[in-house]
Amino acid sequence: MPSSGRDRWILRAPKQANPMPGSRLRLFCFPPAGTGAWAYHGWGPGLPADIEILPVELPGRNSRAGEPAMEAMAPLVAEVVEAVTPLMRERPFVLFGHSMGAWVAYEVALALARAGGPTPAKAYFSGCRPPHLNGAEHDVDPTRLGDLTYKEFWPAFEKRYGKVPGLEEEIIREYVYPVLRADFRLVEAYQPTGGPVQEGGGLPCPIAALCGEEDGRLHRAQLELWKCHTKAGFQEVWFPNSDHRYISDHPDKLLQFLSKDLTTLL
Repeated sequence: MPSSGRDRWILRAPKQANPMPGSRLRLFCFPPAGTGAWAYHGWGPGLPADIEILPVELPGRNSRAGEPAMEAMAPLVAEVVEAVTPLMRERPFVLFGHSMGAWVAYEVALALARAGGPTPAKAYFSGCRPPHLNGAEHDVDPTRLGDLTYKEFWPAFEKRYGKVPGLEEEIIREYVYPVLRADFRLVEAYQPTGGPVQEGGGLPCPIAALCGEEDGRLHRAQLELWKCHTKAGFQEVWFPNSDHRYISDHPDKLLQFLSKDLTTLL
């Protein structure tokens, strides 16, 4: 596949800008709403050297700011799968997604399974309700942020997530708002393409459901229900003193867990 196709979907950290031919496992990371591949660029030093981190860069932001952001899950997943499947065939891999990225990673895993593509060694879904609880009635804050005007959006955003460092200045908010709005529209319109195991669904790979103990975006009983979406093993892991932004603000406990867990897959 030409570089203009595959490479624009993967944006490695600056210190790891080139492929790692000696890596034994690839970790594909899907970002939360409003962010990009950079959300995972600080992870390298916290993981074993033979694990290659491949952060997925979605359209409409950062290195792809000149492209329109996508507001529907199905076309996004189709493009991701087409672009990254060749990388997945080269060596064992796992998926990690946080918040919105968890649902994207889940749908990517489903699409791979339906197409007879490579199977992840494991999928890690963080800070997100399981897909069958996608409806607003299951959200602790059912406000549809994707429908709000610029002036309406920021008070509602801060009510849900608190004040986010770096988003205080108006010029930054004006830049980020279209991306956040598109991402929330994607999430709020999301309809899973697969159901729980009891309904004939389920992923063929093991799942780990992860969350910070201080994350107010979901309840413990909700996270546990990710177990309904795997035909293999299931783990539920809670990180103390961690909120919804733990993957970037204070990822040490998460990286310690991943380092040990990923090593078992090598």
